Amino acid sequence: MVVDGGSTKCHWLIFGAGADMDFMSGGVNPLMMTDEQLTSEWEAVFRGRDVGHVDEVAYYGAGCIGGEVNESVARAMANAVGCQNVAVESDVVLAARSTLGRSAGVACILGTGCNSCLYDGCRVVSNVPPLGYILGDEGSGADIGKSIVSAALKGLLSEELTRSFWEFAGEDYRSIISHVYSQPKANAYLARFTKFALQHVDDSSIERIVMSRFGEFLSRNVMLYPDAEALPIGFVGGVAKSFEPLLRRVCESKGVRIKTIVADPIEGVRRFHEG
Repeated sequence: MVVDGGSTKCHWLIFGAGADMDFMSGGVNPLMMTDEQLTSEWEAVFRGRDVGHVDEVAYYGAGCIGGEVNESVARAMANAVGCQNVAVESDVVLAARSTLGRSAGVACILGTGCNSCLYDGCRVVSNVPPLGYILGDEGSGADIGKSIVSAALKGLLSEELTRSFWEFAGEDYRSIISHVYSQPKANAYLARFTKFALQHVDDSSIERIVMSRFGEFLSRNVMLYPDAEALPIGFVGGVAKSFEPLLRRVCESKGVRIKTIVADPIEGVRRFHEG
C-alpha cells in the first residue's frame, strides 16, 4: 500500500495480490496529532472497506520530518492497518520517487505550499527549507494567491479584473483581512485564489504575477542546488500542472530542464515500488 498523506487530503493506493483499490480521505497533520488521534482517523478510513491483508505500507506525508514524528505515523498506521512493515518518508521523497524514479535530479512540489530537494536516485541529499507561506513557499498556491489578493486590494489590477476579483471573492475587504490574519488555515484560504488566477491567466497582469512567483521559486529554491541547470527537474502538484505552460516558460528562461510535471504523484511512486 502506498499513501500520499497530505494535510488537506490523503490518497491511498493498494495494489498487488490481485485487486487494486484507489481512494481518497481527509488529510492529517502528524505535527499536530497524537498517535491515538492518527490511529482513530485511519481506523475510520478503513471502517467498511475490505482491503484484505496488507503486507507493506509506504507512507509519504506532509509534516513527516523524521525522528519521533515519523515514528508516531508508523505506529499509528501499524495499529490502524494491522501491518508492522511501515516505512514513512516526507512528501518531497514522494515527489522525487514519482517524477525521477531512480535517476538523480531535483524534485519540486508546487501545491498549496512548496518544497524541493536534490535527489541522487535513491535518497534526498539536500533540501532548501521552504519556510511556509509567510517566510517562503515561493510559487505555491498560497504565495500566488497572496500576491493576487495584495494586488487587488492595493488597486494594482485593471478595473474590469478588480470587479471580477470581488465577484470571485464573494466577501468584502474586512472579511478578507480577517481570514488572513485572524482565522486558521490562512494558507489554504489564500491558495483558493489560484482558481481566480487560472480563470484569468490570459490577462497580462495575472500572467506576470504567476510567472514572477515561479521565477522566485526557481531562484530561491531550485537554483540553490549545485549544477541545477544540468539536472532533470520533476514537478508535482496541482499548481504546477494547472499553470504548466507558464512554468515551462519560466524554467526555459532560466535554463532549467523539466523532465515531467504531474498533478498527482501516486502512479509514479507506484511504478517506483513495483520496479
